[in-house]
Amino acid sequence: MASSDKEISYGDLKALLAKGSGLVVDVRSKDEVDRERIAGSIHIPVESVESDISLDASEFQFKFGIVK
Repeated sequence: MASSDKEISYGDLKALLAKGSGLVVDVRSKDEVDRERIAGSIHIPVESVESDISLDASEFQFKFGIVK
């Protein structure tokens, strides 16, 4: 297990994703994501994280295709 509540080890993340218990939010730029995607992640650019997280549940689901 990682040493902080805000950190997670690669192994722990891999295990969570395998169980369907986690979600990776990719905050890189669109250009970076276009070059290489992280399988199973959703893309929310860092500059829009605050506003996108503030969307109501139905808007968030429409925009990202997942339940908030």
